Amino acid sequence: MYRYEWKKNGAVVRNSQYVSVDELTGNLRFVRMMNEDYGTYQCFATNDLGTSLSKPFKVKESSES
Repeated sequence: MYRYEWKKNGAVVRNSQYVSVDELTGNLRFVRMMNEDYGTYQCFATNDLGTSLSKPFKVKESSES
């Protein structure tokens, strides 16, 4: 079984009023983007054999469609 963890600028992303992290599926969801949410994100997927990392990506701005 995998466990997923997201980090922003090296710090673990925690569930909040505007951000949700699902440790079982790896989904990262922004309900509302705030300036403090901008930064570099990376996903860590861990199981009994070790940890795999996603390529880091930067979130610089948001827009509504």
